Amino acid sequence: MTLANSTPKPLAEPYQLIALDVDGTLLDTQGGVTPDTKATLQSLAARGVHVALATGRRFIIANFLPPLLEIPLFLILSNGAVIRDHTGAIAYESYLPSAWAWRAVEEARRLGLRSTIYENAAAGDRMLFDGDWRAHRSPQAQLRRRPELESLFVDLNTVTVLPDPIEIVLWGGDDEMQTLAEALKATGHDYTLIFWRGRESSSFVRDGQSALEILGPNTSKATALAWLCKHFTIEPAGVVAFGDDVNDVEMLEFAGLGVAIGNATQAARAAADEYTHNEDSEGVARTLKRIFCDD
Repeated sequence: MTLANSTPKPLAEPYQLIALDVDGTLLDTQGGVTPDTKATLQSLAARGVHVALATGRRFIIANFLPPLLEIPLFLILSNGAVIRDHTGAIAYESYLPSAWAWRAVEEARRLGLRSTIYENAAAGDRMLFDGDWRAHRSPQAQLRRRPELESLFVDLNTVTVLPDPIEIVLWGGDDEMQTLAEALKATGHDYTLIFWRGRESSSFVRDGQSALEILGPNTSKATALAWLCKHFTIEPAGVVAFGDDVNDVEMLEFAGLGVAIGNATQAARAAADEYTHNEDSEGVARTLKRIFCDD
């Protein structure tokens, strides 16, 4: 029996941690967030719900994200290799062992493929290109937006010491990437491999090319989320995750509720519990309002 002057105990939030992929999920077509998305996340953060942005970007390319939302949050970077808190401090790292990285470069060279190595921040945060970086598509695109980054593009052949890097990325045809993946598996090293097929919708692959990302062992957005769950003392069932591509699959499967969004790949849709459209760039806000019973 409830007394008339008693205060009912507030209901617990259905989820305690929101994990958001960035490109194709959180960001709108202008590279920002809609006012409603921002307001919704701010409201939930004020209620004590934790927010993590999970992206394949490095911090130097993703450091504009926290100011967009203006809330304390964690950044899961480089597909789970690094977690930074809202101050930019590194809270978690899972790098590619240096010896494994050199072996991957050698295997790629045997197949006529050229690697791009991403240094960890402590080593300099450079992009090391196996050959002339001007022949690579990725730095050209970055320089159009951030010309000040040119000093970070380096010829790998000038490097003698390679501290454990974040990852290695290669672009090419489907068959080339598959062949390299098999060669890497045959080394006996427990690489984490993310294969991006050019025929699938993706913000990472263009011009019909495919790509292979090579990370350290047991590295993914899901393993980073597992660390955050332990940090916050939250069960996986208390996580809602949004994503749209192959690097989101483990995260969508890990979360208590996985939501595929917008132009999600078949792999992402299969891993998710539900799907929402995102033509108005407010699929995240719309779904969060529904599951958190906001007005």
